Amino acid sequence: MPEPQTSVRPIGLGSTIWKVLGREPVAPAPVAPAAPPAAIPGDTLQVSPSPFANRRFAAHADLAAVFNGQVLRPGGTSAGTAAVQRALIDQGFAVPGGAGGYYGAQTQQALKNFQAAAGLEPDGILGPKTMKALDRYAPAPGKTAWDKGSDQSLVPSPEVAPGKKARVVVAIGQHRAFAFDKSGNLTKIYGVRTGKSGHADGRGGATMPGVRVVDGKNNDPTEVSNRLWPESGGTAFGTRLIGLTPVDPATGKRGTAYAGQELHGTYQEGSIGRDFSHGCVGLTNADIQEIYDQVKVGEFVRFDP
Repeated sequence: MPEPQTSVRPIGLGSTIWKVLGREPVAPAPVAPAAPPAAIPGDTLQVSPSPFANRRFAAHADLAAVFNGQVLRPGGTSAGTAAVQRALIDQGFAVPGGAGGYYGAQTQQALKNFQAAAGLEPDGILGPKTMKALDRYAPAPGKTAWDKGSDQSLVPSPEVAPGKKARVVVAIGQHRAFAFDKSGNLTKIYGVRTGKSGHADGRGGATMPGVRVVDGKNNDPTEVSNRLWPESGGTAFGTRLIGLTPVDPATGKRGTAYAGQELHGTYQEGSIGRDFSHGCVGLTNADIQEIYDQVKVGEFVRFDP
């Protein structure tokens, strides 16, 4: 009978058994690694970290592009522009039409006012320097610049003389008015209009810097409006008028010449935030009523350049 066939399983003997059998082992074929699963579209998106420290701008790609070197100019509408408008309003820079997102003349003027406050060229264009300044100075989302804890490095001191403080400081070039309590704490910032040179009627002119004292208050200036500006139909000074006289705050000596630069309201709310008046400082009727209720005769108002 033929010999039964046998098989040898070289288990655990390494290369020795292969030499006994007279042949070398054949290396197993390499196994290719399994291919990774196909990426779904969401996996391929690369989200860049926001460059902003202030969360109110973080969701807006167009503003991030400006932060990183691009320029946003007037003429378009976007959610990013609305965020900038809200940031300006929350610092007291007037955008009379509100934060609707359209980058028009009002937004350009508000940016000029902000740029003047931040020490930048006031061109009204939203470029990297302006965007970075907004990121720094704008209050946190839902806050205003006059809320406790907000950055108030752009707020002027109310001091007019040793131991004496203004209740209102008007920053003419910024078109803002800062209201303070008797202790010198900021209570609110308002957008204002200021004097414009070169009126066709030749009356009045640019608002001039200096310290004034409140010498009178009128809670219904209709008669004064009719007397001084009859063409206004009694509306020239809005709903409140605060009379001011130049004064040396150190001595209390008052000037004798009429300055013609008061604080008053206006029905022309679209004029707030720019040069418009004949020298007086105008606020919305709602805003002048707030200030009117706070200041008293004999207290100081300072006009800064």
